[in-house]
Amino acid sequence: MENGESTEDAARRETLEEACTEVNIQSLYTLTSIVHVNQVQLIYLADMPTPDYGPSEESLEVRLFEEHEIPWDALAFETIRQVLRLYFEDRKQQQFPLRHVEINNNAFNTARVHD
Repeated sequence: MENGESTEDAARRETLEEACTEVNIQSLYTLTSIVHVNQVQLIYLADMPTPDYGPSEESLEVRLFEEHEIPWDALAFETIRQVLRLYFEDRKQQQFPLRHVEINNNAFNTARVHD
């Protein structure tokens, strides 16, 4: 985050910087506390108003994937793997509760905050 920037504004900016696309933020989806490295990650549900996206100086490749196409072993961060798994489970029910995920030394604990 930049000084004076909200978390939603930071998510929009990071998406534009890394994927060259704008998004409409819908809601906060996961708050992940990564205890052993003193980090917090916020993941938002969002939609892309246009199909335009691409790589930037901060990314080598940008693609959209169907669930069965995701290269799970090639994802750089375990936190993203976990959030994507939660997302696809929730998508089946069409319910996306806010979740708090805690990771401590690679042990994952997930709690639903509310529906």
